[in-house]
Amino acid sequence: MSRFFNRIEKARELISFLKTDLLLIEDPINLYYLTGLSLSKGQLLISKNKTILIVDNRYFLNAKKNFPFDVRLSEEINFSQTILDTFKKTKTIGFEAPLTSYSHFLELKKAIKSMDKTLKPLPNVILENLRCLKEEEEIKKIKEASKLTDEGFDLAKALLKEGIKEHELVNELLTFWLSRGAEKAFNPIFAFGENSASPHHLSKDKRLKKGDLVLIDIGAKKDGYCSDMTRVLFFGEPKKKLISVYNSVLRAQEKGLSLARPKYPLRDLNQNVRDELEKDGYVKYFTHSLGHGVGLEIHECPSFSSKLALKEGMVLTIEPGVYIPGLGGVRIEDTVLVQKKGIQTLTKSSKELCIID
Repeated sequence: MSRFFNRIEKARELISFLKTDLLLIEDPINLYYLTGLSLSKGQLLISKNKTILIVDNRYFLNAKKNFPFDVRLSEEINFSQTILDTFKKTKTIGFEAPLTSYSHFLELKKAIKSMDKTLKPLPNVILENLRCLKEEEEIKKIKEASKLTDEGFDLAKALLKEGIKEHELVNELLTFWLSRGAEKAFNPIFAFGENSASPHHLSKDKRLKKGDLVLIDIGAKKDGYCSDMTRVLFFGEPKKKLISVYNSVLRAQEKGLSLARPKYPLRDLNQNVRDELEKDGYVKYFTHSLGHGVGLEIHECPSFSSKLALKEGMVLTIEPGVYIPGLGGVRIEDTVLVQKKGIQTLTKSSKELCIID
């Protein structure tokens, strides 16, 4: 539990920085990060010298046993009154506006109406200030998930045969991961032929035929942590245009991987990869972000649209893609770890152009 104690202390250090007296955390993912407890519902209150976790009967005994701070049973207390009684000197109550329940916001607003207290809406401060930089134990788990992702890709590649359906590959992959004590980080994407032109295609009953491009976007989740990878294979001789697209996307991704290092602005990295695609005239077909952070959630901090620069300990994807309606799409994606002098690629599957006869 020491790492969760340390995380609570780091959250406590945010209080002065955020100019608030009390932090209210309700998001289940942030609660798990700070407590190590899987809670579908709960409230964590953190001040400069006190920490209280409020849970219901389903979680109370386990929380009392495993959480090294004050744990209270929600059925026996009044939520807002607990805040007012326990944190009497609190002037400002900071809450994660995108994640705090509206009912609790209204309850707090009503409770402090006649008191000298204010509510301060905050962004997802735990994600942006703590979860964005991974600890060694988190990196280890993401590496394990990435290894299972690579193994899942090998399985899917071996199963490719004429007539197999997209959703059949999904089922085989999920069964494999379950047998390894893992689960999906998101709904796997197997897109045959023209279906690959849709970046987030929903795998259905299309059958594989000769000449099809096969886009495989998959990610395993192990011990709560995610991974993400996309590869493209050609089932039979591909169209020359698709070979051109593939090589262009691969060069663009390699450009991004070579530039990624601490202090490199995310927006600049995004633009440089787009400039690489523009050389071949394909940038207009690149319709999504260059990537996203990966951790307890498949999409988390950092965002390529932010003003952030890369920092050591960030884990993110780099995934340029080109999607041409009526022809197909190519996306090449890896999960990477930012290190002192560059990045470590965590997903290892080959990106060499592969034609399956």
